[in-house]
Amino acid sequence: MTLPGAPMPSPLLELREIHKTFRSGGLFAPARTVVAAEGVSFRLERGTALALVGGSGSGKSTLARLILRLERADRGQVLLDGEDVLVREPRGASLRYRSRVQMVFQDPFASLNPVHRIAHPIERALLRHGRAGRSDLRPRVLELLRTVGLEPAEEFVDRHPHALSGGQRQRVAIARALAVGPDLLIADEPTSMLDISIRMSILNLLAELKRERGLAILLITHDLASARYLADRILVLNQGRVVEEGTSETIIESPRHPYTRALLASIAQFDGATMGS
Repeated sequence: MTLPGAPMPSPLLELREIHKTFRSGGLFAPARTVVAAEGVSFRLERGTALALVGGSGSGKSTLARLILRLERADRGQVLLDGEDVLVREPRGASLRYRSRVQMVFQDPFASLNPVHRIAHPIERALLRHGRAGRSDLRPRVLELLRTVGLEPAEEFVDRHPHALSGGQRQRVAIARALAVGPDLLIADEPTSMLDISIRMSILNLLAELKRERGLAILLITHDLASARYLADRILVLNQGRVVEEGTSETIIESPRHPYTRALLASIAQFDGATMGS
């Protein structure tokens, strides 16, 4: 409980006035500037989920890459626990930063190396970040597979990716991300390449991790239905600008911006029974 007059605790993640542009064109094409982010600001608290929603080219994936330090912002601040990571780590993300901020990618078929057993990327993460030694490596891998619902874990651990469904592969990707004990999980369209019957199981897993582990989740999606199910708040992006922000219920029930209303009109509504807890 925060006492009256006491300063508010820092959010886990805060973006302040982030700007990012890309320049395209070459010898035979006219130069063009693409605005990926223009003055984007938001906060994300521990144990909550924020959805960045927008169509292709809205800038949502660029923001994820900026937070991951895979791209450099032109200007603005990215604060983790109140500390500006762009100042602390101007050239990229340290191992410590990557242990706190992890990503689950869109394509579960491309994010796992088909040559290796599914245990391999989880083992590498555990060893690289000092989360396990050789003696307890196997038990930790099995524990993580159980955490993401791949049971009996002993029957999955030595399989290769081709022997798993898309949903199972995405669960392996989530297990790999969890291996380093992150505070923030960035999920970039984590269900868009899965069958609709599988999507809810992945969203349910993310919701469970948020609730039980206090994990903060930044969901990148074009789908307001998924955002409504998982996220506490929604931020709508269009051409690099924030056009609307609010609680999930407010954005879905009372959208004010025409772009938000257009997104709502384009989504397939989940069946009420499917959306049940």
